[in-house]
Amino acid sequence: AGRAGRTRKGHCFRLLTEAAFHKELQEHTLPEVQRSDLKDLVLTLKCLGVDDVGAFEFPTPPARETLELALEELYALGAIDAEARLVEPLGLRMAHGPLPAPLMRLLLLSVEAPYQCAAEAAIACAMLTMQPPWLPSQNK
Repeated sequence: AGRAGRTRKGHCFRLLTEAAFHKELQEHTLPEVQRSDLKDLVLTLKCLGVDDVGAFEFPTPPARETLELALEELYALGAIDAEARLVEPLGLRMAHGPLPAPLMRLLLLSVEAPYQCAAEAAIACAMLTMQPPWLPSQNK
């Protein structure tokens, strides 16, 4: 089932009042790249051979500060080195995993000799990737 009007005529039912629709909803949302954490995107670009992610031609470019923060955090995680090059094998394995970069680092390091806590790390990763079961509400 698609959205109403996307592929053919249909009906759209909104579960809010008309006043709330006009007052609270934005006409256009910000592009994903401007409102998201970019660590995983930058790490993927590094794996694809993009050395200068700041010069990459995004359809809607993110803020320079956001890219710099992502690079700093990837360096802190050990995925890239001081020259912003991908560190092998850790950075490569973090990029190819199914979890966000910090959780991939946790999971990858949990199987190594000094830690040996893979089961506990997997449980923590599963809990941290779940969507909150509560919906936001104006009524407390």
